Amino acid sequence: MGFFRAAGFSFGLAPGQAPGGPNYLPITHLEVDDLKLEAEERSLSVGTVIEEHANRMSQILARQSDGDLCDALTYALREVIRNVLEHSGFGQVHFCAQHWPTKSRVHLALLDRGRGIRASLSRNPYLEMDSDLAALKLALMPGVSGRMYKGVRRNKHDIWQNTGYGLYMTSRLATFGGSFWLMSGDSALGIASHWVRELSILPFEGTVLRVSFDTAQLGKLATRLSQFEREGREIARQFQGADARGASHASKMIRTRF
Repeated sequence: MGFFRAAGFSFGLAPGQAPGGPNYLPITHLEVDDLKLEAEERSLSVGTVIEEHANRMSQILARQSDGDLCDALTYALREVIRNVLEHSGFGQVHFCAQHWPTKSRVHLALLDRGRGIRASLSRNPYLEMDSDLAALKLALMPGVSGRMYKGVRRNKHDIWQNTGYGLYMTSRLATFGGSFWLMSGDSALGIASHWVRELSILPFEGTVLRVSFDTAQLGKLATRLSQFEREGREIARQFQGADARGASHASKMIRTRF
């Protein structure tokens, strides 16, 4: 997977050199500038290009071109990669994934070395954070964003516009039999259906995500996403720092192109 070279050891293949396999994606780097250039050359939005990359990778992992697993993986990859581009201020995103079909389990990990969750959310004047852990908790709230808040005009014609629902929707989806971890600064926050864990870690400049899906629990995906969005909108209405106008069209949809 390119792990040892990525960790600084002179051993094995470098990230991007490993060919991957039917059950895993090796450590992969995506350059933000390359995504933007591809979008410009093809006259597409960057969000659409990200979705296409996410769908191709999901088909490899799921071993199929459609279905609930493929849709869930495409959704998760798309939303977390978009989150990096919109918030991190960093030029690269690094990720890998593994599928264990006999265990009905998929793990996805993503990392960036950008500004981190707390610095990103601090651009929202309605949010107050006294620690990295507090910032992680806010980041999983629906409608919470460093770029979209009360007073910022929303472009109703832009289905990809940031609305602060991507991490919320992905984490809700993962907790059906799986788990979701978010790490930034000196803290890590993990959630599942029956537990929440808070950890102190060595300070990390950037953000790490780890998503675990129970593939047997991914049925009726579109219905669940609609339910999460409705519930999230109600939560956001009760919270001053959140944008209660609801998720973007993209964050509510399994796929934006068919």
